Amino acid sequence: RISVDLKKGKGRIVSRNERGWYREVFPLEYEGEPLSFDVHPSTLEEIVRFSPKVIVDSRGISFPDNLSDEKTILAIS
Repeated sequence: RISVDLKKGKGRIVSRNERGWYREVFPLEYEGEPLSFDVHPSTLEEIVRFSPKVIVDSRGISFPDNLSDEKTILAIS
């Protein structure tokens, strides 16, 4: 499990398991309300591989396509 925290201008990912832990804080373009969610590592890997730009909001995770449309592929609950 990976915990993702987003707030204006900054993101953080944290993961812990029996082998250790990992934490990274990074700048990002995010203007929404603070948002936190957990995601499976393989799902996060697919998201990052799928598109260099990801739109995250309270409805889910979207990827802009070549036609300037968004397609939500992962809902956040």
